[in-house]
Amino acid sequence: MIVGMPGSGLGGILHLCLGALMPLRELWMSIHGRSSRERWRRVLVQVFLCAGVVGVLCVEFYLLRRGADWLESSAETGIVIVDRPVATVINKASAL
Repeated sequence: MIVGMPGSGLGGILHLCLGALMPLRELWMSIHGRSSRERWRRVLVQVFLCAGVVGVLCVEFYLLRRGADWLESSAETGIVIVDRPVATVINKASAL
């Protein structure tokens, strides 16, 4: 098993897709009279979970990028913390 960032694997992508489609399906169920408040509550919980995963991933990529920029600038000023190629690899990986 390979450990990675939560929400960025295939399971996370499918969860995000399903979370995005749940309100549409529940709206369809509401139009046909087969929905309830409890079902909408569950849909909203899933939508907020998906929004949280996307938000955390965005913040994580932002922080990785800022960290890589900081490492690169500190290498240019003579304060060598890590090798420049390492900072470049982190910077390029966070841009994906």
